[in-house]
Amino acid sequence: MNKKLVFRYVFEVIVIVFSVSLSFYIQELLNDREKNLLKNEGLNGVLKDLSVDKSQFKMASDVIYYRIKLIEDFLDGEVTNKNISSLMTYWGFLGQDANYKSLISTGAIEYIKSDSLALRLSNYYELEYTALIGESKSYNKLYLDLMSFMKKNYSVSSMKKVERGMESTGFLSFYYSNSELDKMKRDSELRNYFFELKRIIYLYARMFEGAFSNSERLAGYIKIELNKTS
Repeated sequence: MNKKLVFRYVFEVIVIVFSVSLSFYIQELLNDREKNLLKNEGLNGVLKDLSVDKSQFKMASDVIYYRIKLIEDFLDGEVTNKNISSLMTYWGFLGQDANYKSLISTGAIEYIKSDSLALRLSNYYELEYTALIGESKSYNKLYLDLMSFMKKNYSVSSMKKVERGMESTGFLSFYYSNSELDKMKRDSELRNYFFELKRIIYLYARMFEGAFSNSERLAGYIKIELNKTS
């Protein structure tokens, strides 16, 4: 009788241990499946973000190279209200990293099969974004310095009147008199501003071009990862 009870208790313990172990195993499988789904959703979101980045980076580099041409025209003596007004603007950095942050916060990034992809994501969003933000701040500082200098040294003669619903050109132009424009041509301090601005934004444009190429490569590696786990 005692042997039967012992066998029964041992059997019940084995059943309980097996049930608990099976439950943990199933839960682990479900968690892994959920994390993989989150990872794939996150990576598909990153692909969309990279597409937006590419469009923004291409536009940014185009605009900045146009401004470099305007600076060169100014330094060559072509000082016009259009040139000056276009140069007295700023182009900030607008990166799209919401889905990358989601991968980090949910822990789904740990389920990426390729170690090189995880490293490339980190390099792109942590290093490249940081560098672009830093250069954007340098550009912003020069822009603010230039605006302050122009306000102190040159008088705006007029500005276009604003009417609601009128066609927008993105910004309102400053209009300086011919005598003020002539004075700008001879202003060595203003020329130095534009030399420095050219140096800063040229690097900024090159960084956008590099980020554009890296975003394309990163998208390719993400697609490989998704094909492996789809």
